[in-house]
Amino acid sequence: MIKPKVGICTCIMKGFNLAEENSIEYQKKLIESVKKLGFFPVVAEKFISSHEIAKKVAILFKKEKVDVFILNLGTFTDDFRVMPLLTGTDIPFIVWAHDYNAFNISITGSQNINPNIYDLGLEYRYIYGKFDDKIALQDLYTFARACAIKNKLKKTNIGYVGGHPKIMTSLTIDEIMIKKLFGITLHNFGNEDIFLESQKIDFSEAQKIWQQIKVMAGRVEVDKELGIMTSSIHAYIMRLVKENSLDAISINCFPHLKGKVCLSVALLNDLGVPSACEGDLDSTILMYILHHLSGRAVSNGDQLKIYNLDKPNNSMMFSHCGAGALTLAADKKEITIHADYETGQGVAVYFPERIPGEVTIASMHGSREGYRMFITRGEALDTDLMKEYEGTPINIKFDFNIRDMLKEIAYGGFGHHWNIGYGNHVEELIELCKMLGIDWTLMK
Repeated sequence: MIKPKVGICTCIMKGFNLAEENSIEYQKKLIESVKKLGFFPVVAEKFISSHEIAKKVAILFKKEKVDVFILNLGTFTDDFRVMPLLTGTDIPFIVWAHDYNAFNISITGSQNINPNIYDLGLEYRYIYGKFDDKIALQDLYTFARACAIKNKLKKTNIGYVGGHPKIMTSLTIDEIMIKKLFGITLHNFGNEDIFLESQKIDFSEAQKIWQQIKVMAGRVEVDKELGIMTSSIHAYIMRLVKENSLDAISINCFPHLKGKVCLSVALLNDLGVPSACEGDLDSTILMYILHHLSGRAVSNGDQLKIYNLDKPNNSMMFSHCGAGALTLAADKKEITIHADYETGQGVAVYFPERIPGEVTIASMHGSREGYRMFITRGEALDTDLMKEYEGTPINIKFDFNIRDMLKEIAYGGFGHHWNIGYGNHVEELIELCKMLGIDWTLMK
């Protein structure tokens, strides 16, 4: 789970009876609250009481590569005093005002500088409240994590294997737009790389991997030859990931790799290398984001069946062919590994995803014209749907009528792949969309 690096500084004006001496205690409280959120504080020990100090604080925050910084208005301030910091870093920031003491005139100070910040088009958020205020801290939590994700994406290497399937034109991507918007570095590979290079994997290495895989499941119903072939493919993909320092990978399995990379996709997600099949790079990026927000493996599935439509507690089955991360199984005994049911040419994993809890569901689609994201939340149910669909089905309950969601999806131009991460990360995704200029649709 991502833990942002947060800069902390306090601004004061001296000599105007603003009780600026209280700011020593205020900053200590803010630092403690940031630590309790699990973030890493970078503190400017010297309070910003002059233009020159503001410049030095900007240098500190840039040097420490903070994801976001907080300007704590200990007292009223003029804009000249703080602008070298706010304009000198290209780092998003939070203007935090409080009313611990009316003599601080902190709220008024924030309203004195906010018009300038707004007119300059700087990336900022405004928080009012004491440093133990739950709503204020939630605002900090959300924005800081979104900022950290944005920074992380700039350093991310993603493998793009085989482009997109010829039957799914909507999965076409624009590499220039992805670099421009997210900062991601793409590494392109052909599907033929997997075919040719996996054949060079030593038999003993593949056999060892197959033995390790078999103990991960409750049942294994695969002949040895198929198991060794799939393990050889996995060995090569892992080598590809390691040699190219890949943080995530998209693999186009259709048609010639269908069933042959399912197991590898599942294991990669378990290892913290988000991976999407069917050449869906946008899903790979979104899975990477949700993985770092939730700290867990993320599902990538289709919407397949609705239960109790037009009634309270309606729910929907999501699933994919058989490439779900094994850590999403409630019990290892429920995992079955056998030949891919669609092609019989590879090995896939099958189990019900029935770990209950709140989940975030999202889909992302883009081109050089721009990106759009559909965001919603629901509750994963402890339901075994394996009799209805053989894959990794999960049943998610929604607080709204699913019929309305399907219309929003259709009219919003969203595709058929849905990424599901445990926890409520709706606000972080919205904040990220705001910063990156992604249009979003929120269903609640």
